[in-house]
Amino acid sequence: LLVLTTLAGGSPFLGELVMQNPEYLGWAAAHLNASSRRSAEDIREELARFRFTFSRLSDGAAMRRFKLREYVQIALRDFFGKSDLTEVTGSLSVLADVLLEEACRLTLGEMQNLYGAPQYHDDSGWLCEAFFTILALGKLGGGELNYSSDIDLVYVYSREGQTSGSDAAGKGAITNREFF
Repeated sequence: LLVLTTLAGGSPFLGELVMQNPEYLGWAAAHLNASSRRSAEDIREELARFRFTFSRLSDGAAMRRFKLREYVQIALRDFFGKSDLTEVTGSLSVLADVLLEEACRLTLGEMQNLYGAPQYHDDSGWLCEAFFTILALGKLGGGELNYSSDIDLVYVYSREGQTSGSDAAGKGAITNREFF
């Protein structure tokens, strides 16, 4: 009851969330006294377990639920003084990084299934695979995300070119700009 009232008093949004998903509160309370902030790898593993457990959900729905459950855990540690400001903002930033990475991985896989691999011809005429990265700016780039921060991102890809197409004849090919 103390954990619920502390959470709801600190954040009506999270209080309502745990009323709708009471299992989040028990999970978060069990992690309240963890000795240190979890690494990106720890969160990736937890996300994989969560997605396996809730495999009936779409990828997007599972990732949204996972994010909200993690917010409950981070907020409880914050509200009970188990984490300082640096740890809270760092935890929120690592969570955002992991979810962004997973969303990118899933989306790139779907796009490759539809349009083939993105590619380009290098200066010597060799066919090379094009690559993509996301640059995080602002609070996410600095590892200082807070509960209500938006994330500022820049998407960059290696070179112009086109995808290999979705069939042997290259049908379904699109430009790398469209792909990325």
